Amino acid sequence: MAQCLLSSAKFSVERRVYAQPQGKTHHYDVVVHPGAVVILPVLADGRIVLIRNHRYTVEEELWELPAGTMEPDESPVETAKRELEEEAGYSAGRLTLLAEYYTSPGFTTELMRAYLATELS
Repeated sequence: MAQCLLSSAKFSVERRVYAQPQGKTHHYDVVVHPGAVVILPVLADGRIVLIRNHRYTVEEELWELPAGTMEPDESPVETAKRELEEEAGYSAGRLTLLAEYYTSPGFTTELMRAYLATELS
């Protein structure tokens, strides 16, 4: 059973109730996320492309790899291509999936897909 506590453009927060083996119930507040990608862009000479990004949540400007949230009906590869171009100004001749992992499975469903981007132009 899930109750929506918050709905936003990028994610929602649900309160989920689970029955425990002892018969008790436990409430979990879960950030329901559509998934995201992170891209490791490597230039022909081996340098890695980073972007400078102001993050209001931590009130800092950070050096980051290009990354972003998947849009509805967008595949992870399409997201990676779009984010690499939007954030770093590159397109990749080759995108290789490196890993898939949950960013913080204790509170969010966000599945991150990491791509290696090579043959950049």
